[in-house]
Amino acid sequence: MFAATAAFFRRHRRKLLITAGVLGGVYFAGRHLLSRLADERDKELAERLAHARMKQHFESNQKTCTTTALSLITTLRERLLLALDTDELTAQLRRGSPDKLALWERLKVVSFTRAVAAIYAVCCLVALLRVQLNVMGRYMYLDSVDKQNRANGSGNGNANAGGTGADPTNQANNGARAAGASAMHVSPYVQRLYLCLVHFLLSDGLELLIADVERCVQAQIGEIPLKKQLTHAGLCGVVDHLRITLDQNIIQDGDITRYLLPSLDKQDTFMRDAFVQTNAPSAAAAAAGGARIAPDDMRPLSVLVNETRRVLDTEPFAVVLTAALDAGFEVLSDGLLPVFAGSSPSSTTINNINNNNNNDGSGSTSNGAASSSSPSRASGSSAPASLSDSFSADAEIASIPLAKIIPFVNAQVHSIFQVPQNKLLSRLATLPLLDQFSAVIYAAFDGNTEDQLNTTFDAPDTSRIA
Repeated sequence: MFAATAAFFRRHRRKLLITAGVLGGVYFAGRHLLSRLADERDKELAERLAHARMKQHFESNQKTCTTTALSLITTLRERLLLALDTDELTAQLRRGSPDKLALWERLKVVSFTRAVAAIYAVCCLVALLRVQLNVMGRYMYLDSVDKQNRANGSGNGNANAGGTGADPTNQANNGARAAGASAMHVSPYVQRLYLCLVHFLLSDGLELLIADVERCVQAQIGEIPLKKQLTHAGLCGVVDHLRITLDQNIIQDGDITRYLLPSLDKQDTFMRDAFVQTNAPSAAAAAAGGARIAPDDMRPLSVLVNETRRVLDTEPFAVVLTAALDAGFEVLSDGLLPVFAGSSPSSTTINNINNNNNNDGSGSTSNGAASSSSPSRASGSSAPASLSDSFSADAEIASIPLAKIIPFVNAQVHSIFQVPQNKLLSRLATLPLLDQFSAVIYAAFDGNTEDQLNTTFDAPDTSRIA
């Protein structure tokens, strides 16, 4: 029996060795294939987790932007109304001043200036916050991932060395690393210091913006007689013509950065002063440590500020800001639509509107002014679902003297700065172009934000046709 078996193996030794080799090769190839498939599954899972985590962080960033803008709206409103106060003008009109015509002319200019400047200020605020929070958010995300990778690497080094497979956490940001991303720690102090830059727009930048808007309003709307009859379409045409000039001066030919950020020679001083004012009293101790920013904080702060400046100087930023302004002026147009429906405003409307100029910005002033001329309120019926559906037909044929429109234009600032429910911020929060712009900034892991913006946006023409 055993002799026969041994003889069989001797006769077929070559065939058996070949068969064993093939079977062994198939076995080890199968093991290798299964191992590769397992690695691919782990890698795919890690990429999905990384994408989900990045998406969640990005969406949280955009919500933070809207929340931050809403928290700054009140400050912006107070400073704009302080610079463009109409209370004294209306008080003199009520007292029967002999310079009645001059007062009405001044009220016309100030009313349009503060409505238009309010839209520009809010849109600039949101656009600037989107840039700042997404630039900073990207570095904070990479820093958190880098820390997690180091922690997992130290804890799982032996296991990985033993060949048990790839670590999903270390693979979670292969895309970012492949793009040349480098983590940079942004301390809480640097974060607050960097975000203090937005207060320039609320102070010096706002003053510059108001001066430029008022100069343009004076040149264009100041020439329109108070008795000029205007329809809603006619008024929108006047505002559109004003906006074309402003866009040309501010966005296209001008330097938009001068409204948004302090000059290079003043930015460090401004950030420190704004930090102390907005974080007092705890900031006083930090500021007392020295007049200069610590070297460890200087590098990340310089990286954040310099990238922000470069983004603000790009053509895509001008395109996105123009789209935001489109939404802002749509809100203004909708707010003025009820004025042209039904009966003309009463002679006491201006008193009723401006007596409430010092309210908390809830929007009751402008809403009340609009509803006083609304047919639905006059008849006691419920408000319509859409103002444009109910009023547009009447507004196209209704014609009102400019003098009677001025109080309603004056009151629009309260609607633009309304809190906590703000129509303009709600529209901007869902503006597709602004979301796309923010996503490109956030995902620019190689640091070449301007190149990626210019590649993603084909730099369409920002000029507007009347």
